[in-house]
Amino acid sequence: MNCPSCHKKFTNKSRKEIKCSSCPSLVCKSCLSKKINENPSESSCPSCHNSYTEEILKDILSKTVFQKWKKENDKIEKIQVIGSGGFGECSLIKQRGNFLIMKEPIKRGVESSFQNEINIHKLLDHPNIVPFYESFIKRGKPHILLYPCIYGSLSDLLKKMDFPKENKKIIIRQVITGMEYLLSMKVIHRDLKQHNLLFDEYMNIRIGDFGLSKVLEDGQLCYSNCGTIKFKAPEILKGDGYSFEVDRWSLGIIIYYLFLGEYPFEHEETKRIEKKILKHKYTFPSHTTEEEKEFISWILNPNPKERPTLIEIKRHKFLRE
Repeated sequence: MNCPSCHKKFTNKSRKEIKCSSCPSLVCKSCLSKKINENPSESSCPSCHNSYTEEILKDILSKTVFQKWKKENDKIEKIQVIGSGGFGECSLIKQRGNFLIMKEPIKRGVESSFQNEINIHKLLDHPNIVPFYESFIKRGKPHILLYPCIYGSLSDLLKKMDFPKENKKIIIRQVITGMEYLLSMKVIHRDLKQHNLLFDEYMNIRIGDFGLSKVLEDGQLCYSNCGTIKFKAPEILKGDGYSFEVDRWSLGIIIYYLFLGEYPFEHEETKRIEKKILKHKYTFPSHTTEEEKEFISWILNPNPKERPTLIEIKRHKFLRE
């Protein structure tokens, strides 16, 4: 068999056949090396135009040509900043022809938090978790690359549109499925909110932002007072130690906001919000149905030991009807 580019017969050395992982096309090692040496960005299959993987190129290219290719293709083109917080900044970037989301620290002292997020997120692989792409160190700071969820967060979409009740129930069921997976991986999220629930290209929910997450072994408790105040469970504020039940409390706050359009514990001052949470002092808007009241009150139980499990919440008639 001959190489379709140079028309010379394949051999086991310089004319070794290189197979594309996406189509049946072949090319010889010599032709591909020459092509990439002349233009490092041209590392795609001549037939389907999909890029050869880094593993393939590392295996077939000389060290000099591979390093030239890697330097060119590792360049990051920052397209726009899409969000920022107290710890980091998220940007839409383009790398190796792929559109990705890059998270990078924007102030000193948060490198360990970013590394913790990397250590946890790269272990997760589930249809309702934001997909992890890779991480790297740049100027001594850890950076995270994620596959983009093109429709943005639930928070963003709620500002633009209202979902039918059945769609809201589908969203919550998907969030619960993602939370069940995190529980199976012994990961406590600690910052669940509609801002960290993202829609992928199929409008499925993906849980993201694992900056405050932690792996908890059996019987282990957390003591850090962290998270977003409106979503904090009372046991976090009490400082007595808490576990996975705090994520279910946050789920209750998300459900309240999603169905009723406001927060149960709201005030301009953080201390006043904390007092309301500790006193379990909240009311329902006049348009709330009895089914919504019963379901939300059941989840927002101030006693974590009496708070329903994810299985119980998922099986509740409110989400099944």
